[in-house]
Amino acid sequence: MKYDEKARLREQINTLVSELSSEQLGIRRLAMVQLSVLGGQAVSYLGSLLAENIQRLQDLPVPYASEISPRSTVVEGLTKVLGAIADPVAVPHLAKALPGLDAVEALAKIGNREALSLVVQTLPQWYPQSRKRPGGDSPAPTKEGLAARVFSYFGPEGVAALSEALEATSDREMFRMASEIFEEIGDQSVVAPLLKCLQQDEVEIKVRALNTLQRLKAKIPKPQLMDELDFAYSESRPEYSTYAWTGLQEALIQATDTELLVEFLLHRGWKLKASFPKDLLEYYISLDGSRAMPILLQVLEKGSQAEQEIAANVIAKIKSPEKKRPERQFY
Repeated sequence: MKYDEKARLREQINTLVSELSSEQLGIRRLAMVQLSVLGGQAVSYLGSLLAENIQRLQDLPVPYASEISPRSTVVEGLTKVLGAIADPVAVPHLAKALPGLDAVEALAKIGNREALSLVVQTLPQWYPQSRKRPGGDSPAPTKEGLAARVFSYFGPEGVAALSEALEATSDREMFRMASEIFEEIGDQSVVAPLLKCLQQDEVEIKVRALNTLQRLKAKIPKPQLMDELDFAYSESRPEYSTYAWTGLQEALIQATDTELLVEFLLHRGWKLKASFPKDLLEYYISLDGSRAMPILLQVLEKGSQAEQEIAANVIAKIKSPEKKRPERQFY
């Protein structure tokens, strides 16, 4: 075969790729920079080399395949190079490196719909890896903030795609992962999907959604907030510790304005099956007495006997010079 421009390019690529197996990080990084400069003309060949090295890595015996090896550094380097070039032609090649974290980030840098679809589809496989800590049974390097960074590369379409994935599933683990990612992203684009997460029957997910929504100063629709108060204050779940359950109750209080807390206590307080939740609500209402007092005084005039008793009790706590938060024994 004639030694033409294409052959010259391949020879240049092969030389640089061989340096990706170097033990010296500086040499590997320089090779990656030089490969990236080659741009789109090199993508197809780099993709074929990536597939070849992935296959060779998979063919290694299990104890060796999981260790850092020259072959794995080549796969890592090629994946990062394809991400840096950011040519959509690389998407099918990078798909073969999933659920590797470098492949996820490389796809995000390309940022097209095909890449986004792959990232969302493989979320249950790659996201847990990104949360691991070094040492023990979790030797993978920590990638704090990777998920937020990945979805930020896709822009608003990234959050929308993850939100659509939640619409199509009832998997609790998927909602847990999504709520963590939305918390990391932490901007107004995540408000609507967080309201969806709030509907999940899982304390950890609810508390994270509530805390993030409060930080974003997002308004939770009143009917949904009332339902959440009903859930947290009218029921108990033996599968959760008292500490976790009280954490949910307090997170809801922080997300609810005083007027709505008073309304809930007056009209649904009869559902409270234990004294602590009622005492907790009354304590927080008493801290904002200037807003609560006009409503409570009206109830004293026009409310039912049960409502008047509740109102009188809260007014007494508002007027008390010493406001002590009720304590609960945690288990």
